[in-house]
Amino acid sequence: MNAWKKIKFEIIAKINEILGAELATADDLIIPPNPEFGDLGIALFGLAKKLGIAPNAISDKILNGIKYNDVITGAKAAGPYLNFSWIKISGGKCDCGN
Repeated sequence: MNAWKKIKFEIIAKINEILGAELATADDLIIPPNPEFGDLGIALFGLAKKLGIAPNAISDKILNGIKYNDVITGAKAAGPYLNFSWIKISGGKCDCGN
């Protein structure tokens, strides 16, 4: 598995584990428009609709449950988005599959 896929898999696996169901997929992940927000993000609107709760409640639940590791090094909410950071690969940012 290449680094980009590992990062996406790890983030989605953590989200689904915390939420207790397979609700998010790698296709839900986006690259935030501003690098200061993080390396990858997820809009919580779809999850909010599936779970019937507000996006900020989902981000709070994920932020309270996430354990950082060698892949996911940070997470922060930005409105209805949750953004993740990771260790940079080979001294630079991951090329993000582009």
